[in-house]
Amino acid sequence: MKNKIALLVTLVFAREYPTTWPTFMDDMLALMDLGETYVDMFLRVAVTLDEEIVGRTIQRTAAEAATASALVRFDTPEEHEPTKAYSHNVGKPP
Repeated sequence: MKNKIALLVTLVFAREYPTTWPTFMDDMLALMDLGETYVDMFLRVAVTLDEEIVGRTIQRTAAEAATASALVRFDTPEEHEPTKAYSHNVGKPP
């Protein structure tokens, strides 16, 4: 079920980013502070984004693909934020 939710989020991302949902990564990173379950979902979504968007399973224009790939691979000014968020949450006790 969790993988299906991650795929659904990825499909919404493919349709809505960056025009309708430009804060996608910020919104996903915000989940990391909500607990272990949300960290798990963030990681599942990240893997699914990589498989579907970067791996080009979902067809996009060249410009859309470049923008999406940069976000998924964290080639943005905020590229270290996912690492900081992950590190911040890994050390937390359950």
